[in-house]
Amino acid sequence: MSDGRLPRPMSDDEARQQRAALRQGTMTLLKTRLGAEPADATVRGAQAVSLAGQLTLMAWAMAGRSLPTYSRAETPVKWVPQSRA
Repeated sequence: MSDGRLPRPMSDDEARQQRAALRQGTMTLLKTRLGAEPADATVRGAQAVSLAGQLTLMAWAMAGRSLPTYSRAETPVKWVPQSRA
């Protein structure tokens, strides 16, 4: 129910906090082809894929949570074109 007043504008800090809260539910990844990783990557190719899998399992275990059961299509990931990364 509205009392007819406009909502007060958000401060820059409130707006930043709101954007941060929205981003917490997603990951931002840089999509590359195996073998075409950035030059500054310290782990590459199949080794990077394996490490990501190991770290994922460890992170879920350390959080005391079970692995998610959502489908690949429902995975909370945001793809960003490399030109914007």
